[in-house]
Amino acid sequence: MIEAEILRGLNYLYFLENSFNDIRIRIRFLRLKSGYDLRELNDYMQSDVRAIKLEDVAAPLAATWKAISEYQDCLVSPEYGKDMFEGLSVDSNFVGQNYLYRAGALIELERFYAYVKNTPLDVQELRALQ
Repeated sequence: MIEAEILRGLNYLYFLENSFNDIRIRIRFLRLKSGYDLRELNDYMQSDVRAIKLEDVAAPLAATWKAISEYQDCLVSPEYGKDMFEGLSVDSNFVGQNYLYRAGALIELERFYAYVKNTPLDVQELRALQ
């Protein structure tokens, strides 16, 4: 959850700078994250963790759920049974955006972005994307 939010922030900063998205930011992040102390950024994000309950049969999802359920025999082999299309409820946590209002949070995110962007990497995946 925290790593996904960090990556989202990095992607946004890259987009502001370049006016397009680039998969290389994700690759660079995954390769370089262990070489940077992310505790401060993690603490900022932990301060705005929120909870949400997602229900397959909730009103906003009901029409989609019904449509998918009508085609369940085409989507899942009958040998797996009908339990595959049982409505579920899941509690999930996510990082809200208010952490960016905390003094120093955006500065730390920009500092990490500069590290990810400028640290030399020689990996096959990046060369293949050029």
